[in-house]
Amino acid sequence: MKREETGQLSRRSFLKTGGAVLATGALTPLMAKAQEEVAKPDLAIRGHRTLGRTGFRVSDISLGCAPVSDANVVRYAYDHGVNYFDTAESYGGGASERAIGEAMPHLDRSKIFITTKVVLEADESEEAIRERFAGCLERMKTDYADALYNHDVQSRQLIDHKGFHAAVASLKAEGRLKHAGISSHGPRGRGQDGLGDVLVHAAEDGRFDLMPFTYNSPNEKEADRVLVACKGANIRTTAMTTVPASLPVEPW
Repeated sequence: MKREETGQLSRRSFLKTGGAVLATGALTPLMAKAQEEVAKPDLAIRGHRTLGRTGFRVSDISLGCAPVSDANVVRYAYDHGVNYFDTAESYGGGASERAIGEAMPHLDRSKIFITTKVVLEADESEEAIRERFAGCLERMKTDYADALYNHDVQSRQLIDHKGFHAAVASLKAEGRLKHAGISSHGPRGRGQDGLGDVLVHAAEDGRFDLMPFTYNSPNEKEADRVLVACKGANIRTTAMTTVPASLPVEPW
């Protein structure tokens, strides 16, 4: 029986059924192009872009791994030229990272860029973050991550998270981590810092190399402020939640 008949996604059936391919780099135009590619049976990489000050050249379409739990999806994307994979500790309770790990024997690790993320408590220690990161690496079956994100940050106070920055510094020194990033979906309720306030401050902080954030019509002005700040700091950005109807929060 073929894998398609069992309800599991094969590498070839992945893009035919919708997939989770996201654009990297320039926001609206590339996202539209990625959505067109998802509807096609074959994935077409048209070029590569330098990922900001990381210096790494990534495919113009990347794989957002939030719904991915099958290693065949990762292998299909890799076989068709995708070399940027974005996952998180929380995606599928670790299933996304495990899918990357199961695919890892078939990938050239030196030619791919993998990011993972952790949502942090304000008082979380360096030791606790290092332990969680070790779990990420174990699930992905890799000795290092290209980037670790302070994920879904909703306040400026969390930008200067002492435990996170201490963990990043020690992990870099050990060769287990190359870059740090920060991501935000914007405020989850009234009275919280706006997306622009948080991420412009993060861009000015100077310790973050990468920045995925929500970009859609309700928050376009806020997001454009972030783009300007990131361009000035040579921080690469990635679009998330580009469809406003999917937002679980009020527009700001």
